[in-house]
Amino acid sequence: MLAYQRDFDEKFPDVRPAKTSNIRQGQMVMLRLLKIFHAACQELGLTYWLCGGSLIGAIRHGGFIPWDDDVDVFMPREHYQEFKQQASEVLPYDVYLQTDTSWMRLVDRFGSKEIEEGNDFIFIDIFPAKRFPLGRKMLRKVRMVIPPYPLPGIPKDASFARQLKRRAIHYGAIFLRVTGLSYVIRFLCTLGPRRYWSYDLEVTWRFYYRDDWIFPLHLHTFEDTAFFVPCDPHKVLQHQFGDYMTPPPENQRINHGHKAFHVTQSNGHPESLEWLQFAEKKKQAAEKAGWLDSCTPSS
Repeated sequence: MLAYQRDFDEKFPDVRPAKTSNIRQGQMVMLRLLKIFHAACQELGLTYWLCGGSLIGAIRHGGFIPWDDDVDVFMPREHYQEFKQQASEVLPYDVYLQTDTSWMRLVDRFGSKEIEEGNDFIFIDIFPAKRFPLGRKMLRKVRMVIPPYPLPGIPKDASFARQLKRRAIHYGAIFLRVTGLSYVIRFLCTLGPRRYWSYDLEVTWRFYYRDDWIFPLHLHTFEDTAFFVPCDPHKVLQHQFGDYMTPPPENQRINHGHKAFHVTQSNGHPESLEWLQFAEKKKQAAEKAGWLDSCTPSS
């Protein structure tokens, strides 16, 4: 078995400037991040799978949805924590793990993307997933009234009947928390077989995926590489998106708010690196790996 190598320039050539369209340049950066993440998980013996729009892309397009500007993966909470602890030992010099948000991001040190609020990193999202014991409908209702999840809101523009219903839920949740009954409910939620997967975040999420839809995982082609996906992606995607195989009309093909990728221009964060200082190294590694595209900085 070959020794694990943290310098992936030759293994996963960084050809970001060689792509002509701006969205494609950004997608190539995220694809490389995903390849590095996959290799690190393999080295550490950790489990993940593509989810959300990335899973749609894999099944419907064999890669990125053409207008998509992010990558999403799930990790079981235990493996998520292990990756968080071990990442510094297995990640290469040009990637780092951001952990100061509700979920982790694997971040490219060279590029940035322009968004409404300014500049952000180019990254992939890593979400913690957890098994839950109750059916989806019951679990959805229960999570609205127990901590640490936020209290259900009261929509101001809803009908009187809907506002009345939401107020009853809102104040009922407060009562359960004040009296301590919410902790009894929370305990009861831990009983029984854990048959459903969902986000392990402090948010209410209305989609829960059966264990036998997810496992055993299998590899599926995404662009030029195979990554892990659920064993029954059709049921997962149909449950969450409905008719996921039919692309939306052009006027509904929205992304996550990026305006432009700047793949060789850092955003000035202390964790950033300057592409020009590494461009020759990247180019030589790509040529050694047999890539003919130029890796010199784009204008």
